[in-house]
Amino acid sequence: MKKIIFFVAVVTVLNYFNHVIAQSKAVLKAEAESQLQTMSPDQIDAAIKQYGLTRSEAESKAQELGINLDDYLKGLSSTVPQQNVPLPTPAVVNSQQAPTINDTLQTAVERAAVSSALDAQKKQTALLTKEIEPGEQELFGQSLFKTTQANFEPSPSISDKDYVVGAGDVLKISLWGDAEFTSEFTVDKDGRIIVPSVGPIFVSGYTLENAKKRIEVSMSKSYSGLVAVPPRIFMDLSISKLRPIRVFIMGEVLSPGGYFVSNFGSVFNSLFAVGGPKVSGSMRDILLVRNNKTVAHVDLYDYLLGATKTNDIRVNDNDIIYVPLRGKTVRITGNVRRTFRFELLPNENLKKLIEFSGGLKSDVYRDRIQIDRIVPFKERVKDQPDRKIIDVDFKDIAEGKKDFQLEDGDIVTLFSITNQKLNYVTITGDVWHPGTFQLDKIKTIKDLVLAADGAQPTAFLDKAELSRKYIDERQVVISIDLKKALQGDPKHNLVLQSWDSLRIYSKYEINPQQTVTLQGSFKEPGVYPYADSLTLYNVLYTTLADTALRKHILLERADLIRQNPDRRTSRIVSFNPWKIFTTGEGDTTLLGFDKVILYSRSTMEIVNDTVEIFGKVKNPGRYRLSENMTLKDLLMQAGGYTIDAWAVNAEVARKERIFGGKDSLIRIYFTDLPNFFDTTTSRMQQLQAPAGRFLLKGSDQVFIRPNPDFMDQQLVSITGEVMYPGKYALSKRNESVSDLIKRAGGINPVGYARGGKLYRYDDTLRFNLEKALNNPKGDDDIILQMNDVINIPHKPNTVMVTGAVENPGIYGYVAGESRNFYLDRAGDVTDSADFVLVMYPEGYTEKTSLRWLFGDNPSIPDGTIIHVAKIKSEPPKDQKNGEDVDIGKTLRDTLTYMASVITLVILIRQL
Repeated sequence: MKKIIFFVAVVTVLNYFNHVIAQSKAVLKAEAESQLQTMSPDQIDAAIKQYGLTRSEAESKAQELGINLDDYLKGLSSTVPQQNVPLPTPAVVNSQQAPTINDTLQTAVERAAVSSALDAQKKQTALLTKEIEPGEQELFGQSLFKTTQANFEPSPSISDKDYVVGAGDVLKISLWGDAEFTSEFTVDKDGRIIVPSVGPIFVSGYTLENAKKRIEVSMSKSYSGLVAVPPRIFMDLSISKLRPIRVFIMGEVLSPGGYFVSNFGSVFNSLFAVGGPKVSGSMRDILLVRNNKTVAHVDLYDYLLGATKTNDIRVNDNDIIYVPLRGKTVRITGNVRRTFRFELLPNENLKKLIEFSGGLKSDVYRDRIQIDRIVPFKERVKDQPDRKIIDVDFKDIAEGKKDFQLEDGDIVTLFSITNQKLNYVTITGDVWHPGTFQLDKIKTIKDLVLAADGAQPTAFLDKAELSRKYIDERQVVISIDLKKALQGDPKHNLVLQSWDSLRIYSKYEINPQQTVTLQGSFKEPGVYPYADSLTLYNVLYTTLADTALRKHILLERADLIRQNPDRRTSRIVSFNPWKIFTTGEGDTTLLGFDKVILYSRSTMEIVNDTVEIFGKVKNPGRYRLSENMTLKDLLMQAGGYTIDAWAVNAEVARKERIFGGKDSLIRIYFTDLPNFFDTTTSRMQQLQAPAGRFLLKGSDQVFIRPNPDFMDQQLVSITGEVMYPGKYALSKRNESVSDLIKRAGGINPVGYARGGKLYRYDDTLRFNLEKALNNPKGDDDIILQMNDVINIPHKPNTVMVTGAVENPGIYGYVAGESRNFYLDRAGDVTDSADFVLVMYPEGYTEKTSLRWLFGDNPSIPDGTIIHVAKIKSEPPKDQKNGEDVDIGKTLRDTLTYMASVITLVILIRQL
């Protein structure tokens, strides 16, 4: 029976594992292929070695996910174009080399680490939002970890000579003097850096200062000026990138586990890798465990509150950072500078809480602090409330005489003082300086008016109002005869009390000031003060006397709008403004609040008084149509042509209404233009020329077309080994690569035409420059486009052999030799070799066989890369039918398979 139960349990586990694997396999495959497609075969190969896997092991794990890793290692599935990067020699060294494979790998690792940190922070933010109830205050310091990890990444000190170099560090070597050299090298897992033309140099375990001495001695073999007396070449060594170390972050964090962090990181920096402590985690007592001993207790409040010293220390490899559960937490609200929930240590109470909150605000009520406390378990009584209120006298605490013990969950509230003011009175209205005044210096209403520098001339003196407010919020209004009050009459010059407010009215508030309004086509419309004996002739004269303005005014009819005696309704009185202006007939005296309206002549006419111009002019748009306006006039107002205008003729679209029941039509006219670009005639002749005298009408639309033959300068660049590198303007539409190189003085003797590259829109256009120069206008002589960049490299004089050979590396170029010559130099191919890829300097790749007698053996040009691919591994054979199932072996195989999948996922993510 036990065996049956065990068998059922094992089968259930296996089915669960298979279900999980089946669901996640497609996701893992898509993620892995996405990463692999961004890497070159050399980068993938280097990454496999970096993580301690053999090629066969990596291919086997990839096969389990349905990925043919060999295709990516051969470059057949890569979407990243490969470029040949010539290595520097002692004589000529390029100071800006392309990133190495190790650089690419480390960047991928760092990117994955940052991505993991960002994911953790997003989860932490979501967790914070979920755990904090609406209206509940945030934990102090919790928002600190919402920022990205990159903002807090520690930087190494370049001057730290005692730093011990290790595998994964990136060292930057700089030479200056007779030779110039600047490049970065990653320390491999064997503790070495490989310097071109120098070889491997072992640096792991040495301090930065001692590593510099070792590198200097090794490089002096190729750069003798380093050890010359006096030296002619000088060297500097610094840390470009630090190797990551692994720490384990456990406890109350969102994603506990192992993380790669900076070698210079501390406990504080490392917590950003997991988004900081959870809401349930402590920020006051974070433990750093090293070799099974607690070496530090880190208090994050030291950072948050600006402590001069912190107990944060630098982490080492395999350290454990443990975040325990949050301790006593107290909430503080009210009149303090920071209102948060704070975590307190056992010996911290009310005084420390107020210190954490930033102190009291100036308007705090200091006599009483209220504490809302949950009744402790031992003190709770059935059927009684489980919370209680405690009032604390803050005076003794503020003076430092005593403290008050707080409990977990306490809510501390500090109140504010009242906003009630005493000993003031207010004056508003028609005085020179209204405002609030101190009561002690002012006794009566007269004193208050004089304190405001007296009433204005427009003040209404017969009546003012004094509003009086009492302590019980009652309010009364007292009418005052202001004239008698200013004369000192005690019945009206009342003695003032605190909170009294005196309002003095203007005459115009009682009786509004009379005005006359001029509206419409007046020369200066607006509202004017009323004056006695003002007539219509007076207000019309300045407008109608202006002959230019008079043309646009309707002279036969204007209106006078006058209020009726009830001051609520009005009536319209029409008049003839021209008769009043010329003979005085119909003139009348105006009254207060009269409104005179002059109408525009356009009211009675259909007038289209604008024209529009579009196209190649400096200021296209709508312009007012003037009398006898021509096309030339419109061009001048529009600022003239742009440089790419077709100054031959213009197109004019005109509305024409044809009466007799027919619809309106748009008629198109073509008219000659004045050619302002003509340099053979003077400006005066151009302005007097008949072209452009086409008369415009209202609503005309003018179109100036672009010149079809005009073209801006199109720049291309040529760099590298030519006589005159730099930018060039294309001289014709079909200018080719050979034309440009000829203009640039040709290729230098040290230049390598076959390795030339053309870059267009961030892509490399692969072609044979040598053939283009030998056969101008042929198939390889590419027509140039704007922003093209041509680069002619230095002759590399090298051939690289990689892959399944006994001794891969870089070999000197020997003219006329074939592929097998270089394979022999590399010690011949290994037993696992399958075929050979020949990558030519112009970017083409040729697949060749391994057959020595009748196989492919092409001639190898300078700068070629020869890569020997491996034979694909055989897939595991299926279990034979009919064999008994070993439950223990099946379980072990399943767990091993899961471990392989996890290992591959980690590897792919690190890539």
